[in-house]
Amino acid sequence: MSTVKTGHCKFFNSTKGYGFVIPDEPIEGNAEVFVHHTVIHNSGGFKSLAEGELVSAAFSAAIGMTDAHPSHCSRRA
Repeated sequence: MSTVKTGHCKFFNSTKGYGFVIPDEPIEGNAEVFVHHTVIHNSGGFKSLAEGELVSAAFSAAIGMTDAHPSHCSRRA
């Protein structure tokens, strides 16, 4: 089971393929969450996020305090 949270992209380095999302509500005490390009779902092409872009991310129910990484992340309208 997963929980979907919303937030916005704080930073994303397209060259390195990772960035950080700030959830609207902290997740397990984390004010920001690491996002790797492999979890970004889009309609094809290069997987990246723009600074300030609104996103939703699904988190596994098995997340520990130090391992709050999304299982998938996508853009919001």
